Amino acid sequence: MAATTDAPADTLWLDKNEGPPLRPELLRSLRRLDGECLRRYPSRARLQVALARHFRVDPACVLVTAGADDGFLRWSRAVLAPGQGVLLHEPTFGLIRTTAQAAGARVEGLPWLAGTFPAAAFAERMAKTHRGPAPFVLLVRPNNPTGRCVELRTMRDLVERAGGQLVGVDLAYGEYAEPDAQELGSELAARDNTLLFGTFSKAHGLAGLRVGYAVGPPEVVRAMEAAAGPYPVAGLALELAQVALELGPDKAHIEQVAKERESLAALLSGLGAQTLPSFANFVLTRPPVDAIELQRALAARGVVVRGFAGDALLAPWLRITCPGNAEHLVRFERCLALSLAEVAQ
Repeated sequence: MAATTDAPADTLWLDKNEGPPLRPELLRSLRRLDGECLRRYPSRARLQVALARHFRVDPACVLVTAGADDGFLRWSRAVLAPGQGVLLHEPTFGLIRTTAQAAGARVEGLPWLAGTFPAAAFAERMAKTHRGPAPFVLLVRPNNPTGRCVELRTMRDLVERAGGQLVGVDLAYGEYAEPDAQELGSELAARDNTLLFGTFSKAHGLAGLRVGYAVGPPEVVRAMEAAAGPYPVAGLALELAQVALELGPDKAHIEQVAKERESLAALLSGLGAQTLPSFANFVLTRPPVDAIELQRALAARGVVVRGFAGDALLAPWLRITCPGNAEHLVRFERCLALSLAEVAQ
């Protein structure tokens, strides 16, 4: 069930992992804007400089994009060559595979649904150079849709092993996993073989504005900038993202989500579902009934969750966004109990 203008106003959207409601400070900043940010073609320079200070890198290392999705598209066009290997853990964010394949890359996914990250398999695959250079490695931390986290020491080790080969790290959900996600980002950005992807869509709560960024070696950033249009982000979106960066992520929301992850995991386990440990703002669960039927039953009660119909691996699972709201969580719990009973009949 996709978001539509004719959906009931009280629909509970728990399918896209959106962040908190817009904070009052951001709303107030709108009133201070003049019409020039609408009349002029937008410049990303100010936000790129601010992000460079945030990650303690040169502004030449930063590119503002139309969400992290635009960053992956530019990466595939600028960095990947036909036949180049791309090494992923799977399941993961589907756009990474599709953009890499569109560039003609050979995508190899190492399975990681549950359990410990397959570090040894990654290291072994990276060491095999008989078919050319070690593949481009891309890690998503926390991973989407599982919520799992590559251990920090493992990620650092893989970056070291890669040598001169680029390692991509998607930190879209990073604020939900790290007490100080900025420090981790700065540590990775300081290396000359990492390419970070980030977004204002999650913990900053600005999914509707489509503002993301990439941080990496200047020559890679220049190539990515040339890989698509010169004005990917609207001026109004840039202004609000600038304010959001200055405010920092919504810590109260992050704390609320951490509590909800535990509550949801306990609730689902008590109802007979398998739930993976998560460090993001969602949980992935395998219910004790048919997942697609349960998704439909929830939707009929105005609760939308993410299903994976047609996916051989994920079809039995559902991904549920933590609502970040105590009343919404209670409503979800009530609708879940009713829907489970209905499907089980």
